[in-house]
Amino acid sequence: MPTPSAPAVLPDFTLSPALAPLDGRHLLGVLQYEAADLGTRQSAWRARQAADLLTAPAIDVPFKGHAGIRTAQDWLAQAPTSAPGPRLPAPDWREAGLQLRCHSPTPVQAGHFGAIRYRESGALLFGALHIPLPASGACAAAVRAAYADLFRLLTASGKPHLVRIWNYVPRVTAINDQGMEVYRDFNLGRSQAFDASGYDTRHMPAATGIGCEGDHIAVAFLASTEAGLNFENPRQISAYRYPAVHGPRPPSFARATAWPHGRPQWLFISGTASIIGHQTVHIDQVMAQTREALNNVRLLLAARGASLHDVDLLTLYVRHARDVAAVAAHVAAALAPQTRMLVTQADICRNDLLVEMEALARVA
Repeated sequence: MPTPSAPAVLPDFTLSPALAPLDGRHLLGVLQYEAADLGTRQSAWRARQAADLLTAPAIDVPFKGHAGIRTAQDWLAQAPTSAPGPRLPAPDWREAGLQLRCHSPTPVQAGHFGAIRYRESGALLFGALHIPLPASGACAAAVRAAYADLFRLLTASGKPHLVRIWNYVPRVTAINDQGMEVYRDFNLGRSQAFDASGYDTRHMPAATGIGCEGDHIAVAFLASTEAGLNFENPRQISAYRYPAVHGPRPPSFARATAWPHGRPQWLFISGTASIIGHQTVHIDQVMAQTREALNNVRLLLAARGASLHDVDLLTLYVRHARDVAAVAAHVAAALAPQTRMLVTQADICRNDLLVEMEALARVA
């Protein structure tokens, strides 16, 4: 049983417009979210970024569309109502890019390990890499090699404990030339790398695996000298124990990770959907799936004495643009008014899932 540590000074996670000023001395890493139909968006953004970003570990995540940064109360204000009153504009699916930035409380040092760019500071390391997705869609070997490099970096850095991973996979449910869904092939390579590196189910951290546009699998990760507390949802079979109906190897992640062991702590909720046991429920019912996913998030928060009102940032993935406003308003109504929400239109790792969400909560 780990000994509780003294109160920690936690890293900060900010959600900002892509062109907002950066604090380079303390910037650990960046996840850049962009709308896939912005044409030459990436080069234009990078040309305007502070030079420091060019050496920061960053991944570019093109989605079908996103509706920007809004608080829960703003999403509620723009939802259609029967009563007249002021409204926010409808979501603009072509607005500029957004960044999720991880800041360290102390200055950082940059480095690279093969194709992985990283920054570290004190107990933390944030890294990012891109894995080319072959035209064939067969990606297991490339994923296995990239994750093996990731594990070697963690060992060499003295920060061996994964706290959170974000995986963005193009053509996520397309069938590759070997007759397997791209996401299942991704899981095969990831699982093989976990096995080869000696990681068992106790070490699997919170993670997201969601569809994106483009031709590169993007991976970002946060690691630490201190292991997080990884835990599961009693309503669900652990993802790493899924039966073979979901592919030759199961996904390698925990439902949630609390870090560090002392308080305050961050609670990372993995990508969460309308799944009971290992099966999708409420097929073709987007609002019922939204309610079920929220119930799963609520249960994970409760395991650490938290509630939906403790969520600092919630990211919502909605398969169809037509469902965005209704889903976002329903989720916003369950959160504290000032909770930040990032809403995207994205493909999800099962064709029968219409909604997925992940959360970051600060627990005192």
